Amino acid sequence: MEKKILGGIIVVIAIAVLFTVQKIPVTQLDSQFILNSTTLNLGETLEVNITAKNVPIKKIDFQLGTEKRSVDCHNNYECLLHASLQPAIGVYNAKAIIETSSGEKKIHTMRITVTKQKSECVNGVRFDSCSEEKPLYCSNGILVKNCSICGCNEGFYCAEESCSPIAGKLELVQVNYPKEVLKDAKFRVSVIMKAEKTLRSGATYLVELSLGNLVRSETFTIGELAQTDSVKFEIRELSLQESVNDINLSVYALNIEKELLENFFEKNAVTVVSEAKTLEAPQITQFFLEGNDLIISWSKVENASEYKLYKSVDANPVFISYSLFQSFPAEQNSAVIQELEQGTHFFVMTADSEFANESGYSEVETIVVQG
Repeated sequence: MEKKILGGIIVVIAIAVLFTVQKIPVTQLDSQFILNSTTLNLGETLEVNITAKNVPIKKIDFQLGTEKRSVDCHNNYECLLHASLQPAIGVYNAKAIIETSSGEKKIHTMRITVTKQKSECVNGVRFDSCSEEKPLYCSNGILVKNCSICGCNEGFYCAEESCSPIAGKLELVQVNYPKEVLKDAKFRVSVIMKAEKTLRSGATYLVELSLGNLVRSETFTIGELAQTDSVKFEIRELSLQESVNDINLSVYALNIEKELLENFFEKNAVTVVSEAKTLEAPQITQFFLEGNDLIISWSKVENASEYKLYKSVDANPVFISYSLFQSFPAEQNSAVIQELEQGTHFFVMTADSEFANESGYSEVETIVVQG
């Protein structure tokens, strides 16, 4: 009888010792609560993963609204709950409850939002589809530029998901620059180009210029050009020290790659001097009427940047007060002066340069417009 009592006492002590050993503080619990997303569209699946380890785990519960998932962990030191749900529209307080064998609990919470999914963007463009207006693409209800998928219309190329106008061929017609410039004085170089075919507005080009040690690069964007239309571009605020300089000018089209279109080179093109030379006066070579329109031509003058036409209606050519009537660029040497008024008109012409050293007058030309 005493042996049975003693045996019972030993069993009770063993159970008490075992219970004491298994009662590990919940602070040693290592747990994670992971969701694939906290914002879902209606119909999307919520993936739930809850893990617990390092202490004996009794069970794990997951609650989302009226939905509940549980797993019995059998006091194992590691336990996992995985669940997949498709919740209705609403805002939820998702809850993970981990209970240890000692009855202690650890709770994790996370807010979940479920909204109604759009099926199309504006203008009826369906999800994951291209608009008729390239390169717009419907991405999660928003129209975005995506030419990698939607491509571009004819005449455009794809760059950084946007469609840019193709910079087509421009033919270099003329390069204008002063043959002689003053030391440290500002001057400009201009180029006149012609389109080989119709070009879209927004096409971009690059001009690279070198004059001795002076190097400049500038881009320009064109408006829409019809075939054979011309475009003029100027590089301004140039200056040089005393020297004789070659000029090298290149025009590039800027598309996906930089493409050389035209190149111009001239040796010993620009001379830099300390004093400007006096310009010669231009000579008027043609001067006649067609109806009441005046046809006039003149000789070009070296280093001229423009030509100025002066007019007077004073009847005495010996004592005439001239007023500036019209100016013409350096590359021009003829003009039509339309619809002159009835009477006698006296004309003279000068050449001018970047350095404001205007020439003297040409010989006086007189025209009489009949009534």
